[in-house]
Amino acid sequence: MSSNQNKTLRIEVEPGIYKEIEQFCIETGTSKNELMAELLQYFLKDGKHMLDTMRKGYIEMARINLEICSEFDEVEAEVASLI
Repeated sequence: MSSNQNKTLRIEVEPGIYKEIEQFCIETGTSKNELMAELLQYFLKDGKHMLDTMRKGYIEMARINLEICSEFDEVEAEVASLI
């Protein structure tokens, strides 16, 4: 099988979800394959964006935590000198 050919992906969903998918496809004139391909593309794109956003947030929080810790260095040193 050539790498340019479409690949098959089999998924199992609950009957209620399958019924909703079928109804949506009928109402929009979309095939199930088209719908699943679009959903997966959207999910992968959105998921990557969400991970990038989370990564940036964790980096920012690390910077803030370092600033907070450095503000208490002097106090900790003073307490340590009293012990």
